[in-house]
Amino acid sequence: MEYLQKIDEYLFRLINSTGWKQMDEVMILISSKWLWIPLYIFILYTLYKNFQKDFIKILFSIAILIFFADFGSVKLFKEIFERARPCHLLDGIRVVDGCGGPFGFISSHAANSFAIAFFVSLLLKRYWWFVNLFSWAVLIGFSRIYLGVHYPFDIVGGMFWGLFVSLLVYKIYEMKIKTLDFVWIVWISLVCIWNFGWPDAPPIADVLIAIILSLVVVLIKKSKK
Repeated sequence: MEYLQKIDEYLFRLINSTGWKQMDEVMILISSKWLWIPLYIFILYTLYKNFQKDFIKILFSIAILIFFADFGSVKLFKEIFERARPCHLLDGIRVVDGCGGPFGFISSHAANSFAIAFFVSLLLKRYWWFVNLFSWAVLIGFSRIYLGVHYPFDIVGGMFWGLFVSLLVYKIYEMKIKTLDFVWIVWISLVCIWNFGWPDAPPIADVLIAIILSLVVVLIKKSKK
């Protein structure tokens, strides 16, 4: 483990030390969520053109995808592993635009961007969408290292979590349940997390309950057909 941490720190310093003032502004923009609003609109437009019948279901799929990717990155990883961000721990590094919260494993930016990239690629099944969206996600991950707020392994962990969540949501979407039923599944998941989490249970309990209830509802609906 210590060996991996040394590799992680070495790669972080290698990337973080390559910056200059003009590139700082570019990386701040890349890391900003607002910059990518036109891309999100274009993705939604493309999905609407290709999946008009299932578009509402896709919207809810994306909503729960981002919720689980983002929520899980905090509750299942940051609050359990409590790995400090490099900007809180290391000396002699470049912190370009503030440090953020105390913990960095895993990167929520990476989890969200890779989840979106993989889910949309699975839906559209086009090679160029896959290449471009994954390049976009990698670029966002790189910007987080450059800005000094994440180690490379934080990004890799976020990537794998995002891929897992997107595959899970896609498999549920693929079951071809009705849109209204799917909305009901999403609602159960969110209500479970927000209102029925056990006060003294570990953070993972809320997420696991939501996932289990969602899958139970899906299986019940499928068995009635």
